[in-house]
Amino acid sequence: MLSVKTQADGETAVTVAPITHTQPIDPTAAIELPDAVKSALGLDRDRQWLCVDEINRFTWPGYDLRPLPGRPDRFDYGMLPKGLFEQALTLLLQRARAGRTAVHPRD
Repeated sequence: MLSVKTQADGETAVTVAPITHTQPIDPTAAIELPDAVKSALGLDRDRQWLCVDEINRFTWPGYDLRPLPGRPDRFDYGMLPKGLFEQALTLLLQRARAGRTAVHPRD
C-alpha cells in the first residue's frame, strides 16, 4: 500500500503496488521479493515481484481481496522493510515521472 485517504463518505481509498508470481517482462518494472521478506509476510516461497508499473486504486478492502487464512478480519500481510519500501517508492516515482506507470481503478 502506498497511500491511504479517507474520503468524504468515510470510506478508505488506497493505492497499492501489487505482488505477483509472474516474472515481469521488463525487469525495471518490478522488484523481486527476498525470501526473508516473503517469509515475514507469510507468503509462499515461490518467486514473487512487487510491481511498480501497474498500480491499483480501490476502496478498502476491495472486492478482489481475500482475508488472511484463519483471519477473516485481516486483509493485510504486514509491512515491507523500510529499505525495500524506499527502493520500490523511488522506482515507482521514477517510472511515473517518465509516464511508465499506469494507475487502475479497481472499484
